[in-house]
Amino acid sequence: MTNKRFCAMACAIFLAGTALTYAQTSAVGLFAGHGDVGKPGKPGSVQYDAARGAYVITGGGENMWATNDGFYYVWKQMSGNVSLAADIRWVSSNGTPNMHRKAALIIRQSLDADSPYVDAVVHGNGLTSLQFREVKGGATAEIEANLGKTAAPARIQIEKRGDYAIMSVADEGKALQPMGGAYRLVFQEPFYVGLAVCPHDNSVTETAEFTKVELDTPPAYAKPSESGARSSLEVVPVPPSDRKVAYFTSQHLEAPNWSPDGKFLVFNQGGRLYKMPTNGVPELINTGTLIHVNNDHGISPDGTTLAISDGTLPGGSRIYVCRGQNKMRENCRSKRRIIVAAKGFFFQDAPFTIALSCFSLLQSSRFSAG
Repeated sequence: MTNKRFCAMACAIFLAGTALTYAQTSAVGLFAGHGDVGKPGKPGSVQYDAARGAYVITGGGENMWATNDGFYYVWKQMSGNVSLAADIRWVSSNGTPNMHRKAALIIRQSLDADSPYVDAVVHGNGLTSLQFREVKGGATAEIEANLGKTAAPARIQIEKRGDYAIMSVADEGKALQPMGGAYRLVFQEPFYVGLAVCPHDNSVTETAEFTKVELDTPPAYAKPSESGARSSLEVVPVPPSDRKVAYFTSQHLEAPNWSPDGKFLVFNQGGRLYKMPTNGVPELINTGTLIHVNNDHGISPDGTTLAISDGTLPGGSRIYVCRGQNKMRENCRSKRRIIVAAKGFFFQDAPFTIALSCFSLLQSSRFSAG
């Protein structure tokens, strides 16, 4: 081989390598770079339509879960507080779409496959969740949104505020609303922020379109006195792992209690009691004229009787027994005051024998019979 031919081949190899590096670090729209993360079986790509502000991303990869990821990433390095929002829709699929395919707004510490990350992700079956890996090479967990439907939201958002990541969702034409879950994860600056697609099948690619993409610093929160309280009711298994948001509200709620059969929760909100299946919507429990119920309440073991603490009448909180029928599937039918009591305690109403008991005793048969 002559020196000229060797030089030509070396230059060609060098230029090819330079082109590959440039393709993965060249700007596209709002973002500074793009490329595969991990070891997808098929390479991905991105097409940007400036006129529509649309990013059509094709991604390969086995999954974005467990201890490492494989997907296509369109990214920008950033610092401080960040807000990323987009409308997402699936454009094409190969064969039968995998129910776990993912289109995500993701924040990562690095481009390593096992990097710490947090994302707001829409799955192929409509499941929408906040997923995260706390440490490099660690396991992934999630907080599942309770959307009350199987269809995915039209728009999602992820915010990084300090060390907390927050996810919001919206249906078509609606304003973004927090989905309830938030997670604390510390990133070193700078970190990566961007759009991601994974087919959950290393032998194919999937394509999703991201439109109306907004990448900015989130506005400051209003003062609590101006914005009011926000409450999230979550179901957490024991030992703790993945969480699910059962209910999110802009009002203050307290004291969720499981029903004895584990099918619904009872909680206090705005002076009223509500029951709610973990995958449903709250239903008002009729407590009659008692409309200032506080956070002291309990359910009898057979599920037919509530003990509640209420401050509707003058003179402080009183304790009542509220009996329902058919295991609380109907409204409470009657109420009986036991005794005037201090908040957080229940007393037995019997002459000369006043027994002080903690809230947990409401779960005993003694209270269900009274």
